[in-house]
Amino acid sequence: MIAAALSVRDIGWSPPGGPPILRGIGFDLAPGRLLGVVGANGAGKSTLLRMLYRFHRPEQGVVALDGRDIWRLSARDTARRVAVVLQEQPTDFALTVREIVALGRTPHRRGFAGGGAYDAAVVARAMARLDLAGMSERALGTLSGGEKQRVMVARALAQEPGLLILDEPTNHLDIRHQLEVLALVRGLGITVVTSLHDLNLATGLCDDVLVLAGGRALAFGPPGRVLNETLVARAFDVAARRERLEPSGTPHFTFHLHGSERIRSMSRLILSLPLSLMAVQTMAQDYPVTVQSCDRSVTFDAAPERAVSNDVNLTEMMLVLGLTDRMVGFTGINGWNKLDDEMRAGVAELPELAERYPSREVLIGAEADFYFAGWNYGMRVGGEVTPETLAPFGIAVYELSESCTHIMDKPKASLDDMYADILNLGQIFGVPDRAEALVAGWRDEIEAITADVEPGAGPRVFVYDSGEDTPFTAGRYAMPTALIEAAGGTNIMDDFEKSWATVGWEDVIARDPEVIVIVNYGDVTAEQKRDFMRSNPAFADIAAVRNDDFVTLEYVAATPGPRNIEAVRTLAAAFADAAGTP
Repeated sequence: MIAAALSVRDIGWSPPGGPPILRGIGFDLAPGRLLGVVGANGAGKSTLLRMLYRFHRPEQGVVALDGRDIWRLSARDTARRVAVVLQEQPTDFALTVREIVALGRTPHRRGFAGGGAYDAAVVARAMARLDLAGMSERALGTLSGGEKQRVMVARALAQEPGLLILDEPTNHLDIRHQLEVLALVRGLGITVVTSLHDLNLATGLCDDVLVLAGGRALAFGPPGRVLNETLVARAFDVAARRERLEPSGTPHFTFHLHGSERIRSMSRLILSLPLSLMAVQTMAQDYPVTVQSCDRSVTFDAAPERAVSNDVNLTEMMLVLGLTDRMVGFTGINGWNKLDDEMRAGVAELPELAERYPSREVLIGAEADFYFAGWNYGMRVGGEVTPETLAPFGIAVYELSESCTHIMDKPKASLDDMYADILNLGQIFGVPDRAEALVAGWRDEIEAITADVEPGAGPRVFVYDSGEDTPFTAGRYAMPTALIEAAGGTNIMDDFEKSWATVGWEDVIARDPEVIVIVNYGDVTAEQKRDFMRSNPAFADIAAVRNDDFVTLEYVAATPGPRNIEAVRTLAAAFADAAGTP
């Protein structure tokens, strides 16, 4: 047997009159390597294998064996070079095990000529390798499922192919024979392509893996590089954890379903939600529904099934609504070090598709049908990713209300912006009662927090986000303005007709803030920002610096989202302390 080189170039296939099953698949497999094709049910694994052994002809692209298009070879030539073992095999052969294995020699014979001594020797070796010698005269119908599978693998070996294709070869085998069969084919010295469901087998025995999802290739390469927790979670829609077994150090995956345990961990984030609301039952949502997204009316005929959210605060809105099972991932969090322990637990089961702003290709590749983002929260005006550029790919966009100021006139920031986003998401995803219960609970909590707060009677406040040469701060249209006002204070940049933007330190000094709110995220810590302001002589006469009246808000609390409620509580307490009240 001489190992074949396999080259697949941009192949695709659709059933007659049906949608595409595979699109744009391409890879090169060197002679003698074992490739594992992995993916969830319906990902296209069996369809790909059928194209490799000439059952389905590609609608586009080429499958080449040793540089030759297999559709330019004769059927006999292909059969001499390619052997196949399928998942399901006929059970009514009136043939013995030996006779079935001997069928593997058929492509090498002429006409009805019988096999000679060489053929007999090849058949005997194949049977011995699969531990079949003791059942050579038994009829196929008397064997177990695992024994039948071993017979078919032996028949393929008797074919002496350069390329061996196996569709779930371990499907009916016990653990011992799974390992033996895969170890055997790995040691044949020929090229092997096999579909597998067991990722741990693929990790331990394959030279390369091809990961499929939704008819597209997510990744190709050595399993140690390709099969990471994020990719596996994305391909199989499960939470995946990769560990190393002791003492061998062999990589090993464990899995669990998305859902209850992770969602329950998010309850710590909703400290303001009355317990009685946790029992609210979700009523069926009638579709279509239409919601307002900035200056657009967006209609949904059904709830999205493959949503992506950008940034930590928008992702948290999805999580508190219990929508993890409708998500394929999130973007724009780790690139700015915005995760805290609570959010890390909440998103552990979801892959981060891009550390910063996603490209259009990332969202299309994830097969997303919904993108929750905002202007300067995952989208830029005139950029690559906008509602208009995603619409042709079937990706609906809902825009964060606070961010609408970048494309239209709107009132100054308000907690109502965040409430509107939660209520609109509830409508979009068919959980309006859950959204209404959350918002009602938050309104009650804000009313309780601010019961003794006199609007506008609190301190002058400056929001310090980042920057030493020129500070980046919150203007009239950014959420901190709403949080500060709810707690009784006044943002010194309330007349700054921006959302988030840079100002000059001269303006800050002139307006003499009595409290400085530091937004904590990124590589520069809140303590480092505080130390910078304390140590700079230019700021020595600012009231907040002189009296050491600093308060820290995490990024996820300072931007629109569920933690805004606790942010108001934190600010109200800090403003009371700054005023010297108990």
